[in-house]
Amino acid sequence: MSGIHQLILGYVVTGGFYKSQLTKGFFSGGTTGSPVATADRTTYSTETTAAVSGANLSEARFTIAAAGNAEKAFFSGGYDGALVATADRTTYSTETTAAVSGANLSEARYGSAAAGNSDKAFFSGGNTGSFVATADRTTYSTETTAAVSGANLSEERDGSAAAGNAEKAFFSGGYNGSLTLTTADRTTYSTETTAAVSGANLSEPRNVPAGAGNAEKAFFSGGYDGAPVATADRTTYSTETTAAVSGANLSGARGWPASAGNAEKAFFSGGYDGAPVTAADRTTYATETTAAVSGANLSQARFALVAA
Repeated sequence: MSGIHQLILGYVVTGGFYKSQLTKGFFSGGTTGSPVATADRTTYSTETTAAVSGANLSEARFTIAAAGNAEKAFFSGGYDGALVATADRTTYSTETTAAVSGANLSEARYGSAAAGNSDKAFFSGGNTGSFVATADRTTYSTETTAAVSGANLSEERDGSAAAGNAEKAFFSGGYNGSLTLTTADRTTYSTETTAAVSGANLSEPRNVPAGAGNAEKAFFSGGYDGAPVATADRTTYSTETTAAVSGANLSGARGWPASAGNAEKAFFSGGYDGAPVTAADRTTYATETTAAVSGANLSQARFALVAA
């Protein structure tokens, strides 16, 4: 892998359930070359982004995972010069963030991916100094986290992206220490089990893409395989298949973006194209097209951030 992957150690992005109620997403943490705690709010209706200092993470860190429901999101794990298990809760109504020690990951790690429904999220894979397949379940109502071995990924890896609907999520792509992967694993929320689904594999091997979707489908966009890419793949939940959709490609090739959205669209923001960027791209689900939206650009250029 490249020196830049070795520098930032991997990356995760958030996926989610059918977020018809959501009006905004928070793009938090990351690195500008140094870890940051910055939280930017992207408002979907106006397609604008602003820094919200009250929502900043409790500590500066990057290669975090995040997932949430209609009320709150958890930003968990990462790297701040050392591995952390820290879980921060961002409350959407108050736009504030606080550490919640009971929700900490079961082990300190970076490079996990996360997705969930309205009740719980799974934070899966990552790196503790070794690649892991570990899946932790965070329950929103109790704000607690526990390891669920039956939901572990099919192989140890970091740098996957995750997205899903109310029933299941796909954890796709990543890096296992030797190879950049196309692997797609399906986690079923009701049974808390995970299985590889080869038909949903990405169209090309990619590490550190971003993933976001609605009730029917998800897009896994950007990433890195020796160089940044703009590729967008659509995973259709009903058929559990994935196909490249060139019209949804990012406006520029970049790795380590973050993504969040609602039922109609998602924003893929930040990343690294040889330098940290502020760029925000909007993917519209109905038309399966992507366009740059400069008004939604991040408040600072950064990568290896995460969004929910």
